[in-house]
Amino acid sequence: MSTDGLLTPAIVLRTRPLREADLVVVLLTRSRGRLDALAYGARRSRRRFPGGLSIGARGEATLASERRGMYRLEGFSPGCDHSVVGRDLERFAYVAYICELCEALIVGTETDTSLYDRVDRAVRESVEGTVRPAILRRYELSLLHALGFLPFLDDCAVCSAPVPCAAGEGVREVFFDGRAGGVRCAEHRAGAGTVAEAVLAVARELLRDPCADPLETLSPVHRRDLRDLCLGLLRAHLVRPLRSLGFFASLSAVTKPRPHDPHS
Repeated sequence: MSTDGLLTPAIVLRTRPLREADLVVVLLTRSRGRLDALAYGARRSRRRFPGGLSIGARGEATLASERRGMYRLEGFSPGCDHSVVGRDLERFAYVAYICELCEALIVGTETDTSLYDRVDRAVRESVEGTVRPAILRRYELSLLHALGFLPFLDDCAVCSAPVPCAAGEGVREVFFDGRAGGVRCAEHRAGAGTVAEAVLAVARELLRDPCADPLETLSPVHRRDLRDLCLGLLRAHLVRPLRSLGFFASLSAVTKPRPHDPHS
């Protein structure tokens, strides 16, 4: 089917300059998956790109076929006011991280509307709502789940047996090996570390309830444990470190740290 004049919901993941006025735009689209598109004259045209093409912008993209399998971005109409991201460094950090992680993990133009919806929701919440770590933790876990990378968080990854908690210095813990399937029972615990059961319980709730913010029930130590657990699972599937994590670090260095900083 020809892609000339194809109109599809899309999110701008990244842009890079090409020649004097053109851009290469990395898009996540609802109907064509992730793709690169050439936007001729994008740095000059406000008629075809009225809201610009800033990172995380959500709207309707008009695509046409291009030579050598590329697409041509004929226009992009924003679906909402995205300007707040440019005025708020914390929101920008959230959106940049969400988009960079999406680009790093989602490859090819295979259509998956559930993936698109996950990214769209995380960006929308970061732009329109109160930024909070639960947005990123839910996004990380749901992305891993949708891509088939999420380890078992309930029963033993080897034998599917229910996994009882072991007492560890007053904290209920379970055996866990993220690189080898996830939760382990005592019989199959060889090589596994441990993780607090409360951390896994919050991870399960984030996946189960899209509106919950169970991080409020965790201690600061366990919030960091959940962050580190998610980042550890993600790094196993990344080719290179995420630049946006460095931006979180620099942002924390120039602002007063908050108890719920997502990457502090």
